[in-house]
Amino acid sequence: MSNDNFNDLSQLWQAETPSKKVDIAALQRRYKKQRRVMGFNLLLEICILLLVTAFAVTTLIQKSDVIVQVWTIFMVVWGWSLFIPLCFSRWRSFNLMKSKSLDESLQEHIQLVKQEIWRWRLSFYATVFVGIVTLVYLGAALVLNGVGGAGTGFFRVDLLIDLVLITGITGAAIWFHRCKKASEQVLETLLQ
Repeated sequence: MSNDNFNDLSQLWQAETPSKKVDIAALQRRYKKQRRVMGFNLLLEICILLLVTAFAVTTLIQKSDVIVQVWTIFMVVWGWSLFIPLCFSRWRSFNLMKSKSLDESLQEHIQLVKQEIWRWRLSFYATVFVGIVTLVYLGAALVLNGVGGAGTGFFRVDLLIDLVLITGITGAAIWFHRCKKASEQVLETLLQ
């Protein structure tokens, strides 16, 4: 083997692998879109929470069925307890987005993506928790009333409504998980 071959091999071995360049324009478009979506979600979630809270107060005032009162109060507590940490995370993201341009502060925008991943993870686990509570309630109602019985009082069973509810909760959990995975891929690209 000649000395030139060793030189070529040495240069090949020491050659730096080219890293992916971050597309700044694409990231700027992503964060403008994300800012609009976060603002819209904030308004939508506030409206939904206020409506559910008003419905819960109405069920308490009108002395509705106990199960309706329990579920609406549970949804109000769950909604507000999830909404408050999400709002703090969004607020930090909005402040980071306004503070500097993307090309000046790539590290801060990596923090933005980490905040986004945290929000998706929190939404996923909270939705899974609601799904588990719903399944436990449905299981208790079916055990106490039998599959064919409609039940009375706290453990009423309406299988169609429960099936739609479980399907919706499962769909939301899958969507949150996929959004989290997409954000993790963006973070991986930024870190390279």
